[in-house]
Amino acid sequence: MNELQPGTFVIMMKNADGSFSPVGMTKEQAYIVLSFLSRLSTDEPFIVKDNEKYVQAT
Repeated sequence: MNELQPGTFVIMMKNADGSFSPVGMTKEQAYIVLSFLSRLSTDEPFIVKDNEKYVQAT
């Protein structure tokens, strides 16, 4: 997580114990997701909830 650049999208899954785990995907899957997200946010940009921050515990 420390190698990620600012502005990078990270997809997380909430676990049963309340923790979050990052979702891994292939380059092809990532391309499809990023293409969808960029088109989705064209008309209505995403809102960054900068008052909520999550940090890596381990």
